Amino acid sequence: MYSHTPHFRSDIEGMRAIAILMVIGAHFSIPGLAAGFIGVDIFFVLSGFLITGILVREYNQNQRLDLPRFYANRLRRLFPALATMLVLSSLAAAYILPATQHIAHSKAAVMAALWLSNIHFTFADVDYFAAETSSNAFVHTWSLGVEEQFYLLWPLLILSALVLPASKGRTRPLWIMLAGIAILSLLACLHVAKTHPIFAFYMMPTRAWQFAAGGMVWLLSQQHITTSISARSGSLVAVLLLLPAMLLIGPNTTYPGLLALLPTLATCALLWTGHCKQSPSHKVLSVPLMQWIGRVSYSWYLWHWPVLILGEYLMPIRGHFPNTLGAIALSLLLAVITHHVIENPIRFGKIKQARPRWQIGATLAAMALITSQLLRWHTDTEDLFSSAPTAASITQERIDSKRKLFSKPENIRYVQAMSELPSFYQDGCDSWYQNDELKPCRYGNPDATKTAVLLGDSVGAQWFPTLTELYNPDEWSLVVLTKSACPIIDEPYFYQRIGREYTECSRWRNKAIAWIIEKRPDALFIGSTASYPFTEEQIEMGSNKILSKLSPVLSDIYIIEPSPLLGFSGPACLMQNKNESKEKCTSHMLSNKSYSQASRILESLTKNYENIHWLETASFICPDGFCSAERNGMI
Repeated sequence: MYSHTPHFRSDIEGMRAIAILMVIGAHFSIPGLAAGFIGVDIFFVLSGFLITGILVREYNQNQRLDLPRFYANRLRRLFPALATMLVLSSLAAAYILPATQHIAHSKAAVMAALWLSNIHFTFADVDYFAAETSSNAFVHTWSLGVEEQFYLLWPLLILSALVLPASKGRTRPLWIMLAGIAILSLLACLHVAKTHPIFAFYMMPTRAWQFAAGGMVWLLSQQHITTSISARSGSLVAVLLLLPAMLLIGPNTTYPGLLALLPTLATCALLWTGHCKQSPSHKVLSVPLMQWIGRVSYSWYLWHWPVLILGEYLMPIRGHFPNTLGAIALSLLLAVITHHVIENPIRFGKIKQARPRWQIGATLAAMALITSQLLRWHTDTEDLFSSAPTAASITQERIDSKRKLFSKPENIRYVQAMSELPSFYQDGCDSWYQNDELKPCRYGNPDATKTAVLLGDSVGAQWFPTLTELYNPDEWSLVVLTKSACPIIDEPYFYQRIGREYTECSRWRNKAIAWIIEKRPDALFIGSTASYPFTEEQIEMGSNKILSKLSPVLSDIYIIEPSPLLGFSGPACLMQNKNESKEKCTSHMLSNKSYSQASRILESLTKNYENIHWLETASFICPDGFCSAERNGMI
C-alpha cells in the first residue's frame, strides 16, 4: 500500500534496510560492524527529509496544515508496534530476568511508553551501582523518543516559517530556518559532546541538525534536477563518506562529534542522488530484498534488542555464531508478524478513516493503560526491594501476591547482597564522575594519634570493613579516599560508560595524592580493580608514577591485590540457579587475564621499594583458584 503513494521513493526504503542491518550488526557484535549504531543517524536524516516534504507539500496544496491529522498519522504509524513490543517484552523480562533487574527494566518500559526514554537514559545513568543501561532491554527506544519529540515540534517550526509574510510561496524563510537549526544544533552538539556526551547522544536538541539536514536536502531536490552524472558522483561521495565512518567510529569514540558528519552527509548524498533512478545507489537500494527489509525495518528495530538482551540470560549469543543467527532470525520473525498483524492493519485499515482527534484519544488511552500496568510492575518490585532489609516480615503469601518475583523467602538474601555497600557511600564520600571534588571521610577516633588511609576505586573500597576490623577505632582513625571507576594508575583513559575521557578522575587522583603527601598518614592502603583497558606498559608506568611520589614521604604503603572478578553478577546467578548446582556460579581465577596481568606487574613493582608491601588476597577470595558467588553460606 505504502509503495503505491505518489511520492514513494524505493531508494529510501533501501536506505532503511541499510540502516537496520548496520544497527543489528553492531548490536549483535558482527565483526566489522562495530560502528553500525550510526544506522540511527541515517534514520534521523530520513525522517527530516520525509516529514519536511509531507508538511511543505500539504501547506502548498491547502495553504494550511492539518496538525491533528499529522499527529494522528504519526501515532498510528509508530505506537501500535511499540506497544506490542513493550507489553510482550515486559512479560518476558518479568519471567526471564532475576528480580534484581526488574526495577530498571520496568522504569525504562514506562518511559518508553511515554516516548521519554531518551530523557530517562540521559539522566538515569548517574548511579554507579545501577544496572548498566547497555543491558536494559528497552534502551534502544531512546531513538523513538527523539523521533517523536521531533514530530511534535517540527510541524510547528515548518508552519512558522511558511506563514511568514515574506514567504508567499517562496522557500527562502524555510531555508533560513532549517539552516539556522542545523548550525545551532550542530554547534551545541559538538560543544556538549566534549563534556556531556551522554546528553549529546540521547537528546533531541543535539540531534536536530540531522533532521534539519534531511529537510534541506528535500528543499534542494525540489529546486534542482539531479542529472545522471551528478547522481553517479553523489553515489560515490556517499560511499567515500560511509566507509571511513565504519572504520573510524567505534565504542571508544566520543559520539556524536565531528565524525557524526560522515553518516549524516552520506545519507544526504544518497537522498540527493536517489531522485535519479539511473544512479548506481538507486539501483542497488531498490532491489526486492532491500525493499522487503526496509518495509519491516521499524518492527525489526523494535524487536532485535529485547530478543538479544533477554536471550543472553538464557544462552550465550554474541560471539556464538549459531545462537547469534538464531536470535537475529527470531527477531526478524517477530518483526514480520508485528508488521503484518499489527503495524500495517492499524496504519492502513479502517481506523485511518476515523477522525484524527478520535485516533489521538484512542492512542492516549492505550498509552495510559499500558503505562499503568508497567508502573504496577515497577511499584510491586520496589515494594519487595524496600522490604528486603526486614526479610522476616515478608511472608510467602506476600511474595506470591507480587507475581512470584521471588520463589522462596531466602531469595531476599540475594536482594540484600545486591544492595550491600560500605557505609561511607551513604556519607557522600564518592561523587563518581559528577565532579573532581576530594571528600576525605574520617572514621574511628577523630583524636587518634595514628591514621590509616584507604585509597582506591569502588572495588578497592570493598576492603573498608576489613580495615575497620584490623585497626582499633579507639587508637586509629581511618580515612577513605575513593572515586568510583577511577584507577589508581596515573594514565588517562576513555571511560566508556560516560562516553569520553574520565578527566575528573585524573584531577581527583592528583588531589588525593597531594592530600596524602601533606597529611602523611601512618599507613596507606591502595586498592583498585584490574578491569581497566590499560596495556602492561601503562599499568607499570602509571603505577610507578604514583608510588615514586608517595614512597619518600610515607613509612608504610600496602598494595592490595586486585580482586579476581566472576565475570557475572553473583547474586543474580545464584537466584537464577538456586535449584541447580552452584558450580554454575563459579569461575576460575586464571580465566581473568586482566587480573593476572595487573597482579603480576603490581607485585613486581613493590619489590623496588622497601616501604611498599604486597597484600595477597586472591587465595582468600578464590581458594584453590576458584571464585564462587557463594562460599560457606556467604554471598
